Amino acid sequence: MVSAKTFSVFAVLFSSYASAAALQAKISDEIILQLNDNNFDDAINNNRLLLAEFYAPWSIHAKTMSTRLLAAAKELKKIDIVVGQIDCTESIELCAKYNIDAYPLMKIFNNKNLTHPIEYSGNSNAPIIISTVLRNDPRAVKDVTMEQVLQDIVLHGEKPVVVMNRDAAFFKDYENVANQLKDDMIFLRFPREDKSNFSIYVKKGYAENGQPQVSEISNDESIDYFINDSTAFHKWLLQETIPDYNKLTSENYDKYNLLQRPVAEFFFTTEEELAEYEPTLKELAEKEGGKLPFVVVNATEFKKPFDVLNINAKFPFFVIHDSLKERKYPLMTEKLTKEDISAFVEKYKNGAIKPIIKSEDVPKDQNSNIYKLVGSSHDQFALDEKKDVLVRYYHPSSNSVDLSLVFKQAADLFSKESNLKDKLLVADMDMTTNDVISVDITEIPTVVLFPAGKDSKPVHFRSNKDLKTLMNFIQENSKNGIPSKNIFDAYEQRISAERSASLEAERKAEEERKAEAERKAEAERKAEAEKKANEQKEAQNQQAAARDEL
Repeated sequence: MVSAKTFSVFAVLFSSYASAAALQAKISDEIILQLNDNNFDDAINNNRLLLAEFYAPWSIHAKTMSTRLLAAAKELKKIDIVVGQIDCTESIELCAKYNIDAYPLMKIFNNKNLTHPIEYSGNSNAPIIISTVLRNDPRAVKDVTMEQVLQDIVLHGEKPVVVMNRDAAFFKDYENVANQLKDDMIFLRFPREDKSNFSIYVKKGYAENGQPQVSEISNDESIDYFINDSTAFHKWLLQETIPDYNKLTSENYDKYNLLQRPVAEFFFTTEEELAEYEPTLKELAEKEGGKLPFVVVNATEFKKPFDVLNINAKFPFFVIHDSLKERKYPLMTEKLTKEDISAFVEKYKNGAIKPIIKSEDVPKDQNSNIYKLVGSSHDQFALDEKKDVLVRYYHPSSNSVDLSLVFKQAADLFSKESNLKDKLLVADMDMTTNDVISVDITEIPTVVLFPAGKDSKPVHFRSNKDLKTLMNFIQENSKNGIPSKNIFDAYEQRISAERSASLEAERKAEEERKAEAERKAEAERKAEAEKKANEQKEAQNQQAAARDEL
């Protein structure tokens, strides 16, 4: 750049061709807006994003810049981003307002903000200009038209970059997810037919030469899978972009809860504890490459993750927590060492570590139609080879009233069938105070049927949560021939008969009310008629008496 203080020197040196330089600096109005003191504010207010170049026509740098700026402006215009130029030899007040002290100088105005523009600090190559502008685009999804622009955004940004490679009906959902995650990721749309529907670019450190190492991840699912369930897309993004190593805080806690994979958690209470173990934790995290994310938690500042474990342990403490399956693998030792952690992770990967089972005490009394299971007794009852066992797994705080009501209705119906006592058990388990490892529970609340038999597999109830559907599910999957459809049909017939009887009783009662009302009305009419007759007779008698007196 050239200091504005040298203006007079350049004015003398280049006065012979100032008009020619100005002509080249002022690029076609169709591509770049020519702005001045009079129209500048309106241009900012009428465009969500505007790149403004402040220049002087005598500046040789502005002359060099013109071709590159024009190339950038052409691409930006395709995605509705405006580029404008201000000649500071003509719009002196405007340039003074924005403290323009060198030429050319560019500023980015977004969200129609006239007072706080963003200083452009990149070089003057067209792709760099475009990528810098896009980084400041307030839209959640930014359109890209050049491969070089994509590369620059990926290589020089700190966030993971998500790219929608093909236009599809999913774009509206893509945009909604982008609005939810825009603080954590950059979302782009860049039509590329040779790619899968979506690509994610994640930095995985730096090479020895200082160049960023970027991993490209493509989705294996079809676009239809995400269209039918945009939450699956949301989860996929979180899974693929979660850092290998991170500090767990209240701000990112929910994201880790959505992960469909185990997380290694290290709890500490002092910075000295963290400093001692952190090199080992980072080394293990890098080795796992995101397959087993590592997080560190300051247990004095953020207690919730440790409280959720419900494990009696002292700090520092290491555990692998699979929240999806509600399984916990704690490293229980008198004094935790770095070697212990490394060996524990290796054993876990080899399947040599068993999860702990959290359990309430076994209830002494079981007087309800629904048997209460706890962690320590779950398998004893749920895996009974002689019985079909229907279990509801729930959290007391769950707001799924429908499933709770339907499950209780089913239990009440079965309790009236004495011949099913040795064939069927209906039970439930509170998952906030108990663990289970014999079946994967990935949704709360949920209902699972354990069919009778030695080699039977549990069957999850995933249909509509109504009584008829649940009873059909039980009969179709039970091994003891539980006639739940017939029980439900009889129940419906009984309810229908009771409803009919109730309606008939209401009809008769209504008829009786009407008849009683008619009788009452008739009695009132008779009484009124008798009253009038008596009044007329009395009047006649009075008239007769009056005549007799005359």
